[in-house]
Amino acid sequence: TRRRALEVATGLSVGVEDVEFVGSRYDLGPGPATLAQAEASLVHAIRHATVGGTVADETGRRLDGSEEKLSAYAGKVLLLNFWGTWCGPCVAALPELRQLATAYPKDRFEILAISNDDDVQTVVEFMEANPMPWAHWHVGASSELVRRNWYVRSWPTYVVVDSSGEIFARSGSAGLEAAKAIVGQALQNATASRSPGESGGRVPQRIEAVESVARTVAPEPLCMGDADGEPCWRSVDGWPACHVWNPAPSREDSFEFEGSADCANGKLSGTGTARFRWQEDGEWKWWEVEGTYEDGKAHGHWVGLFNSGVRAEGPYVDSTPHGHWVWKYPNGTQSEGPLVRGIRHGRWIDTYPSGERSEGPYSNGQRHGRWVLTYPNGSRHVSEWVNGELQSNSR
Repeated sequence: TRRRALEVATGLSVGVEDVEFVGSRYDLGPGPATLAQAEASLVHAIRHATVGGTVADETGRRLDGSEEKLSAYAGKVLLLNFWGTWCGPCVAALPELRQLATAYPKDRFEILAISNDDDVQTVVEFMEANPMPWAHWHVGASSELVRRNWYVRSWPTYVVVDSSGEIFARSGSAGLEAAKAIVGQALQNATASRSPGESGGRVPQRIEAVESVARTVAPEPLCMGDADGEPCWRSVDGWPACHVWNPAPSREDSFEFEGSADCANGKLSGTGTARFRWQEDGEWKWWEVEGTYEDGKAHGHWVGLFNSGVRAEGPYVDSTPHGHWVWKYPNGTQSEGPLVRGIRHGRWIDTYPSGERSEGPYSNGQRHGRWVLTYPNGSRHVSEWVNGELQSNSR
């Protein structure tokens, strides 16, 4: 029955009697007036607000009062930042968000901050003293867009959406570092999965080929072809090694591939290092990855370095991170644990330069279960998490 399905969907162990009971368990807010409306809200959340779901094309209001659809950011990796000026952890995260906002090209990544302050003028005045140079929506404290459509119950909440519109990860205030690493992974996956005919607004640019692939180089300065028999660089699942796509190409942009590789039949096999370098707002950006391709797919041990100073290291299986990975950050923080097809799942350990150590389980990219933060003096802080949301704290 519909009620039984609703019960199962919300994980309840008792019968659903009415919409008030559902709302009290699921925190739907005052909106739904009937069981059908509650059911519709739950279905929407399952499909469009959980990891693995596809984001709905919601409509929000910019700070200037104009409306904008989420589809305006289609094709980019997007970090949704649900925040408020009243939220201490939200404000404390601004320096890291400013760094993240400039770490990648804007045609590939953006931050969309969604504030729930009562008055939009409060947000505008706050930003005059605290620059936040990224996109903004204001939805208000009573908006159902946040509570029901996005199922946000704590602030800040970070939602990473990949370039295909799939929700890649969700995390709370303790998860900004993880969200930053996941953004980098989503961008890497987007590059690796781009098909030969999908330039995404990028322009193919000829490069000097290493000797092992010289036989595949076309005489033309720009090479678009990837059909059988075309004498030019071939697209390798969109990954730039045989056929190059540069973001906002200019004479200053560059791509290099060093190593021993065979690009025959459009499938790259071999080991080497790919380096990207581009200029954005007068500042040079770069990232590089080193590892092995097998039949056109990243496979085996890989190391990625980013201009933000982040270093990621671990195994790929069929171009997807899978296995034990380690992230090292410039401030000395280290995060390590298992990835299952690119998603954190299992026990992770975070160590900090102050000597603190945080350890606990992830489930489908979100903290879920008992986490323990151990201080250098031996004292401990225990927290319980459910689907990325903090439930309780104790010492």
